[in-house]
Amino acid sequence: MSIKFEIVDDDLHIYLNNGLYDKITKDQSEEYCFFWEPGGSGDYIINQLSNSSSDEFPDGLGFHEFYKSEAFNNLSWIGLFKKDGLLSASYSITFEYKEWQNPFKVFSLVELYKRRLQDLGYRVDVTHDEYEVSINVHTEIESSIIIHAIEGFATIARSEYLKLENELIKESHSGLVSKIFNFPKGFETVCSQYVLWFGELLESIGIEASVSAENKGEHTFLTIEPKNDGQLKDEIERALYLYLSLPYSEYLPAKTDKTDIETRIFIQSLQQQVSFFEQQLEMKKSVIELQSLANDKLKTELEAVNHKKLLLESMQNSRVDILDGAVSIKEYSIGPIAINPRKLLKIIGVE
Repeated sequence: MSIKFEIVDDDLHIYLNNGLYDKITKDQSEEYCFFWEPGGSGDYIINQLSNSSSDEFPDGLGFHEFYKSEAFNNLSWIGLFKKDGLLSASYSITFEYKEWQNPFKVFSLVELYKRRLQDLGYRVDVTHDEYEVSINVHTEIESSIIIHAIEGFATIARSEYLKLENELIKESHSGLVSKIFNFPKGFETVCSQYVLWFGELLESIGIEASVSAENKGEHTFLTIEPKNDGQLKDEIERALYLYLSLPYSEYLPAKTDKTDIETRIFIQSLQQQVSFFEQQLEMKKSVIELQSLANDKLKTELEAVNHKKLLLESMQNSRVDILDGAVSIKEYSIGPIAINPRKLLKIIGVE
């Protein structure tokens, strides 16, 4: 799907998928001579600007519309305005009160989030009503593909939001341990399972805590909340560091200090979990290798079939039919000399 613009006399024609979608008449009294209001159509017009550059966006046009971001779901409304060759964008990052599930107040995040974005050089203001609060970010789009610029901002905004959310969660629970992981693509499930096993190990050494992992896009949030809030946080932090270090412990410098029997038992338990985790990774690699071998086999079989097909076609092309097929002559050889009757007859003028 794509959208295109064309100015015809005093009208701006808007085409969606090569069909006329809307028409706007020029109004010189407005700040933007073409102001379009497609909001509520449900067509997500800005998402249709898939291959449009800022240079293709008509000068004097301004409009705002709902938007579906691939990088940041909270980026839900965008305004685009071009005047004197400069394309400006207004992004609205929205948080609905009824959907808010964090342990801290939404306005605690909004004020800090606003400052973070301002520190990055954006112009920011905040609006709110009885249903939601919006952080409105204003910037310019340089000469580039419009959607790429929008999603580039969405990625930055989401990263800042996740970091701030994690910090506020920690502050709201003094004894809470919270970590953010960015696991390799395709290994998110097995890696998330590995960090969740940490809860079982805590239980085995007598520490009661709830452990949860939540995937948010390419990030995984690990949250550990001990029953005795704050008392065991330092111990859990150290144990978690040890647990996460075990898969590559052979590359870390060995410690020379002696450990008590309880700690050694704990380490052995961790090593068993790591061993199982490594087996899971090897199984996944084996599945990928088997799929690759199957693809190679199919490719080889296809090449063999194509080779046979070419051989049959060449044999058919070398035949010469005489008397409506009553006699057929093929290419034959005498010693080192190969004779092709079909080509020979063509040379002497016989079809």
